[in-house]
Amino acid sequence: MSAKAPGPSDTTQSELYLEYCKKGEIIHRFAENLAQTLGVFHGINSTGKALRLEGEATGALSTILFDQLQIMVIRLSALCDNGTRNDDASLGQLVSGVSVPSFQQFLIDKETQWQRAVGHRAGTTRDIPRLIRELKARWSILKGEQDALTRIKHYRNKVLAHATTGLDPSQRVLIRDIWRLSRLALSVAKYIRLLLERDDWNYLDHSEDGKACGRTLVRSLHRDNKVRGL
Repeated sequence: MSAKAPGPSDTTQSELYLEYCKKGEIIHRFAENLAQTLGVFHGINSTGKALRLEGEATGALSTILFDQLQIMVIRLSALCDNGTRNDDASLGQLVSGVSVPSFQQFLIDKETQWQRAVGHRAGTTRDIPRLIRELKARWSILKGEQDALTRIKHYRNKVLAHATTGLDPSQRVLIRDIWRLSRLALSVAKYIRLLLERDDWNYLDHSEDGKACGRTLVRSLHRDNKVRGL
């Protein structure tokens, strides 16, 4: 009689957890950068239009907005791509990884152990299955935006790597695409962070911080223009 093949051990799940946490930290940095950049872009764009800036300030703001757009495209594409290397990190990789039943059970057991160790100081117990359902639902919505994702990746491939005439006019990136997909991606990143780190990090709040900084920058340029009589 042949021996039964061993299933995933606790050690294996622990190693996976450490790997996912490492990749999750990379995702966290990219998501935080995307949130801040998104906020700065909208702060500059909306305030610049409201104040009707003219002269040199307009050219400077246009350059800043263009560069901010490139950064958002790069960050959003990186978050939504499925990497091909073992050390690549993406939302899709982590959504797939934490959704595996054996790893989900590992998170449930880990939560139970933490509750026992900390006692009443632990506060609210996380409902791991519910969080994973929420995560998968948000990821499904994001992946359903294939047309917009294709436009963004086409823009990244053609414009950011080359000075080219090969940009397909029908695949032009729209600001509303970036805004919508960024909010969806940040929502997915929030649930990944909550599952792996017990950290309820609100990226959209930080996006508002970036927006405030963008507004401050434009108002400062507006005041300088008035002083210089431009």
